[in-house]
Amino acid sequence: MAEVEIVSNQILKERNMTQLKLPNLTDIRYESISNLNKNKTERLSLIHLQKIMILLEITDVGMLLKFVDNTVVEPIFEPVVEIKHNPLDDEIELLNLPPVVFNKIRRHATYVGDLMKIDCSKIPLMDPKNLERLNVALKEHLVKHK
Repeated sequence: MAEVEIVSNQILKERNMTQLKLPNLTDIRYESISNLNKNKTERLSLIHLQKIMILLEITDVGMLLKFVDNTVVEPIFEPVVEIKHNPLDDEIELLNLPPVVFNKIRRHATYVGDLMKIDCSKIPLMDPKNLERLNVALKEHLVKHK
């Protein structure tokens, strides 16, 4: 939780002054000054602040007040999850097929996953030898990208 602390005890020591003298010199009740020094005050009168600053010859309110933030900030975004590469999304050019096989299938499939969905034996002029080359290339590609 964030809070503002009064650091008047340090300044009083530097000025060779005690907390007991402040009420008489500032017309502020002793209890109010004591609560200020113990950081038990929830509200601070600007008039009291002004009187203390004048008496202690403080020109910057930052010398008297200290902001302490112990707040734990939770991230507002989800951690990045690494998306694994799906080899079925690769283009068929990555299969390193011989041109004779590649040229026959490129009109029917763009991605490796497309080849898995079609019956390549029905592609015109795709003979058993070329089907075997295609199957070997597919297996090698999928094993390489496991």
